[in-house]
Amino acid sequence: MKSAFIGLLLFGAMANATVGGVDGGGGKSVVCRDNSGAITSAEVLDLYEGRIQFGLSIQESPEPKKVQIQNALNRIPATFRGRQELSQKLRALRVC
Repeated sequence: MKSAFIGLLLFGAMANATVGGVDGGGGKSVVCRDNSGAITSAEVLDLYEGRIQFGLSIQESPEPKKVQIQNALNRIPATFRGRQELSQKLRALRVC
């Protein structure tokens, strides 16, 4: 029974490994140029896809990055933040 359980765990791990990462790795951008080759606009690919592919309205903010991050964290429900904090504590203890 124990070996069957371990086998299922390994099979599940292999299935997840074949799917790949959760994110695309980041770092890509979209650069538009005019006929002479001069850059007319540049945008991070994630923002471009959000705007063009998914019709999202991306609002720019004059606020400093730290303020924007804190504002975003304040919007996340406390129940989710609690799970995230617990997960981070467990990782620090190397429990999971």
